[in-house]
Amino acid sequence: MTQGAPVRPEPDDAAVQLYRRFARVLERDFASHHDAVHYADVLAVPPAALSQALTQASSRSTKELVTDRVMIEAARLLRFSDRPVSEIAYLTGFSDPLYFSRAFKRHHGAAPSSFREHVQGRA
Repeated sequence: MTQGAPVRPEPDDAAVQLYRRFARVLERDFASHHDAVHYADVLAVPPAALSQALTQASSRSTKELVTDRVMIEAARLLRFSDRPVSEIAYLTGFSDPLYFSRAFKRHHGAAPSSFREHVQGRA
């Protein structure tokens, strides 16, 4: 162990089990629900308890995990389809393509169209 490195406690079994349940619901609902409260409601736990368990099990908050999953799907669609960016926005749960573009750029460091050109070798 490196001296000075933070020691992260091992997640308890309850946190790991809740993380696994969350992951299943996230995979099912990420395109239609981006809010942490939805996942807490479906899992019948308070939002703060869900966030604490997810942070303990993954070092990521509920919102970060949801956003990561949405952006993975958006990047996949940009790379492997020729669907318009506006359609990809709707498919990933954004009602406003401009908001999607800003969120995608914040997450990936490039606008959706630039990202697509780069990953498809057209840049």
